[in-house]
Amino acid sequence: MFMFKSSDTIYPPVSIIIVNYNGRKFLEECLNSVLLTRYPNFEIIFVDNGSTDGSVEYILRLAQNDSRIKLIQNSTNLGFAEGNNSGIRHARGEYIVLLNNDTVVDPNWIAELVKAMEKDQDVAVAQAKLLSYYNHRVIDSAGGIIDRWGFSIDRGMEEVDEGQYDNNQEIFFACFAASIVRKKVFREVGLLDTRFFAMFEDVDFCWRVRLRGYRAMLVPSAVVYHKRGGTVKTFENTPLFYLVNFHFYKNRLAMLIKNYGSRNLVKRLPVTLLLQALAFARNIFIKRDARLGLAVLKSYFWVILNLKYIMYRRRICQITRRVSDNEIENVMQKHPLTVKFVKRTPER
Repeated sequence: MFMFKSSDTIYPPVSIIIVNYNGRKFLEECLNSVLLTRYPNFEIIFVDNGSTDGSVEYILRLAQNDSRIKLIQNSTNLGFAEGNNSGIRHARGEYIVLLNNDTVVDPNWIAELVKAMEKDQDVAVAQAKLLSYYNHRVIDSAGGIIDRWGFSIDRGMEEVDEGQYDNNQEIFFACFAASIVRKKVFREVGLLDTRFFAMFEDVDFCWRVRLRGYRAMLVPSAVVYHKRGGTVKTFENTPLFYLVNFHFYKNRLAMLIKNYGSRNLVKRLPVTLLLQALAFARNIFIKRDARLGLAVLKSYFWVILNLKYIMYRRRICQITRRVSDNEIENVMQKHPLTVKFVKRTPER
């Protein structure tokens, strides 16, 4: 790939990474919309995590007729984090776009994301406005918000879109269902945390980005339609579904330990541990799902067993940070999001 110029407009190269695991039913609509993108300088890196549903065969047929499509085949399911990492390592673009396979994109989405990034070099990550695929008047995500105890939600989710988020604005984190990242930023803060596998990898990455002094932004003129929870719901009540819930709980704890300074970690982590214990009780006594309860308990044991690794990653975050916790917390939600957390199940 190379810098493309048309008339007086320069189009930096963009690499779109789509990670897939047995998501064949989503691919035709997703890929067809991406290939119709009105941007003259992009490649698609399709990363398959050991699918057995015909996904690879479909991509191979598609790639025969379009040189923009590159296929990376992993023999096993490496998860969302390492799946994207393998795509990033092969990406030739100046910008990296992370896109879920259960999305359909507006033709101008990349042009709008790149335009916003080119205007402000302090912005390292930008998210498209995600609308519900099933009802285009309903917001799926207008950027991510997080409270001081690590509980996060997608802003605007299930609200009717009346233009309330239609200005470019700072957000705490970008939902990686449809986001763009400067490639050079990965060299500064590292790739997605492989041990996260799935869930909170976007929140953790954007927190690390903030520690380096960069910002994240919502670009509402870039529109993507999302089948919320499509991939997770495919595996509902299967071992993979409970595995995702396990990652949901343990990744939040690991994220707090890695990114908070010592003083705030001592203040925040005990509360988070207690609230996740309440989630255990909810799963056992209200949902009557012992496997969901076990996911919480396993998250505590995982953190203990992986504490050496987490502390190693923490040292890197703290040594290279340029921004204080006070500045970080100024962008966090001041009111706790724990009530919403207690009611929700991982869906991203």
